[in-house]
Parts: sequence; C-alpha cells; structure tokens
Amino acid sequence: MAAMNARKCLTIAIGLSTVTVASNGLTRFSYSLLMPEMKASLHWSFAVSGCPQHGQCSGVLRGRGRWAALGDRQGALVSTIAGLLSALSVLATGIPTEVWSL
Repeated sequence: MAAMNARKCLTIAIGLSTVTVASNGLTRFSYSLLMPEMKASLHWSFAVSGCPQHGQCSGVLRGRGRWAALGDRQGALVSTIAGLLSALSVLATGIPTEVWSL
C-alpha cells in the first residue's frame, strides 16, 4: 500500500512540474514576441530588452532552490507570504519605463 501512495505522489509531482515547465515555456515564447515592439517603442537594443528576461530566469533558478528550504524551516504560511511579497516586488519593477532605473 505504501508503494502505491509513493507512486501516486510521484505522479502528482511530475504533473505539477510539467505544468510549471509548460507555463514558463509559453511565457518565454510570448516575451520573445514582445521584444521587437519593446525595441521600437522604448528605443532599446535587443541586448537591453533581453536583460529583464535574463534577470527573471536567474531569479527563478535561485528562488526555486531556496523556496523549498524556506517552506521546510518556516512553514507554509511564511513561505506563501514571502512568495506574495516577492511577486509584488517583481510587479513593481514593471512600473519604470527606463531600464537603467531598475
């Protein structure tokens, strides 16, 4: 019976991981469609308009490694509140129109 529960947990974990991978892939694809418009309207080069994407990717890699440890140490509520504050801070970085003000 324990093997069945482990198998079910593994199936759920793989399903949730697949959803995360698919949503990140779609986000990166749609961002690449926006890059030419950002280049034209904000007068950014492709290198400068790629900087927010690079920051997002490196933040995701660092954050995922630390979030599980935070949840284990502090509990789900603290982890959820920290995630909400993190999301709001990322939202606030979208307000400026000049990349150098970030």
